[in-house]
Amino acid sequence: MKIYEETKINQYLQRFRELFVCHRSDNLEKCEQYLSGLLHECKSNIERMVERVPESDYEQLQHFISNSPWDGVAVMAAVAEKVQETLAMPCADGTSPRNGLIIDETGWEKAGKKSVGVAYQYIGQVGKVANGQVGVFAALCNGEQVGLVQGRLYLPQA
Repeated sequence: MKIYEETKINQYLQRFRELFVCHRSDNLEKCEQYLSGLLHECKSNIERMVERVPESDYEQLQHFISNSPWDGVAVMAAVAEKVQETLAMPCADGTSPRNGLIIDETGWEKAGKKSVGVAYQYIGQVGKVANGQVGVFAALCNGEQVGLVQGRLYLPQA
């Protein structure tokens, strides 16, 4: 088993390690590689991630995202709980935070039709109807900080 380098991503993920263990296989390393690839400034698909993320493997990352049985809903619930705890802390001046829930949609253009949810629909980012995907997201905020707590891909009827 590989000894993990202590990166900020790894330190954060340690809180969620048990959510990525499937059939005695610890997938935390693949999760860290995937998140590192997503946070890179370049276009993020698995082929590009493997080029940028040290010691990553295309087949292993593809399996982690497509076939590995870790529970994405449980991960989002655990992250939402941590966000809520963090945002509920008193402000620097000792007052209670003014928490809120933000719900918003965002869309992104897609060239093909093979991705889930792709359809000819209104994409706010481009300000017109275009071929793309749309997601709806929920975030908690306290006026200074914000944390994503839920997200869903909109699936057009077609």
